[in-house]
Amino acid sequence: MNNYSPLHIPGRVLLIIFLLMISVVSDHAKAAFRESPYGNASGWSVDAVFDDNNFQYCGATNATRGYYFRFGFDGTEWVIGRESAWPILAHGGLDGGFEKVQLTPYGDGWAFAKIPADMVNGIRNGSSIMLSLEGESDVHFSLEGSAAALLKVEECAQRRGVENTAVRQAGNNQYTGHCPGGGNKLPLTGLCPAEASSAFMGVYNSTALAPGCTWGVNETQMAGGDVLLYRAAKCGSLPGKLEYSGGAHQASLSAREIGSTAAGLNITVRTADPADPYTSITNYVRQAMNNQQQAISCYAQDLPDGAIKVDIDPVRANALAAKGPYDGQCGSLGQRDDASHWRSFGGFVWYVEMTQDAYFSIAPESMVLLQRDAVGDGLKGWRVSY
Repeated sequence: MNNYSPLHIPGRVLLIIFLLMISVVSDHAKAAFRESPYGNASGWSVDAVFDDNNFQYCGATNATRGYYFRFGFDGTEWVIGRESAWPILAHGGLDGGFEKVQLTPYGDGWAFAKIPADMVNGIRNGSSIMLSLEGESDVHFSLEGSAAALLKVEECAQRRGVENTAVRQAGNNQYTGHCPGGGNKLPLTGLCPAEASSAFMGVYNSTALAPGCTWGVNETQMAGGDVLLYRAAKCGSLPGKLEYSGGAHQASLSAREIGSTAAGLNITVRTADPADPYTSITNYVRQAMNNQQQAISCYAQDLPDGAIKVDIDPVRANALAAKGPYDGQCGSLGQRDDASHWRSFGGFVWYVEMTQDAYFSIAPESMVLLQRDAVGDGLKGWRVSY
């Protein structure tokens, strides 16, 4: 990794870092990186990061309020950082006037600083860490389970990001373990498809599929240890799969072709105000429009099955539609004449984009975000996020 200024921190329960963000573009940050899920440890998502096929480091990620925190290890050096909205250079200092720490963009959407062994021990034994951004409120990240996550990251780095057999099978969409009455458990949550469907998805009115296809249940690892559960078309031995790609401003999911299952589905996941997701959706759509004067007339509106569209007032929209073909007035993320729409759950908003002639390889209305159950009233260690 890059050479960073050393950082000293005493052994304390609460680790505090102040990050002053300034926009400085790094050539190294332009490199193309990919993350490969390695496993989970006590609620932390552990991933291996590669530049093409070259191993870079392993990291454990956690999230709160839409902010992502990570510590990583490349087999030699430990780093700590946060996901950045753009290539940045960040300066800051520890509470109490300790030595400055410089965070530098690494090129995969994260800004890192090298940390010494005593701070690694602080993360291992601490209860929380606070990241403070200029102009924003403090963000406290829980360090619960960090000791187990550190061990998993070390194992991942020693293996250069190559999973053990069980994790590799999970990454290849294979099921492991058996369920009562037949079938196999989902690899990430360990839930049986039938119980996961019954507990978290409720009654589902099946959409017509291509001949020979049925509906199955699948899951995808998200950032911070969360898991997305959904119904997917099963046209062979395995159901369709959504593949996750993390980003700074947003994450994306795309349908992978399994057997004869058509893809034609892309989902963009963006942070939102859980108390007012409609305003978040409205703002995202308006920001994407070229005509800002027209944008103020656009707002989020309910559709059937929990879907949300963004369009102008329905009376005006119906009047325009009566005059001829109508494809909305609110830009590329607004009302369209295909199956594209917005959804809100798990503290995020999700823009579901479907090609007009593609049948449903994934049922968007069935998607639910699961998180580790810290209360004890979930199902086998899992509960619905929010």
